[in-house]
Amino acid sequence: MCSQTYSDPLCEGREHGFDHEWEEIETFLNESPEVVSYLFVTQEDAYRQFLETSDEDPPEGLTPDDLPPRYDVRIEDGNRREALASAMTEMCGVVEVHYFAVGEDTLSDFPGAGSGC
Repeated sequence: MCSQTYSDPLCEGREHGFDHEWEEIETFLNESPEVVSYLFVTQEDAYRQFLETSDEDPPEGLTPDDLPPRYDVRIEDGNRREALASAMTEMCGVVEVHYFAVGEDTLSDFPGAGSGC
């Protein structure tokens, strides 16, 4: 997700309005029947989780600002995961969507489009 401090080419030129975009994302998640729960993960929390779960030392100079804030989303029907991820990538402020399929170790990536933002 775009934020005031996370720099991604998709976020350039959009220094204001992130709160509005986050509200739209949360409304989408709240209104999606397949979403069981979600948690907003701040850049600081993402950084802490990275340090706690990584087997390697962090790259020199890595700070919380280098990691994007994100939503961890749990859905009821795994068959709808790809459709939900695809819909989210079209939303303003969404840089990318990652998910793991149940029982698989493969991470699927959907780059954000953010068109018209």
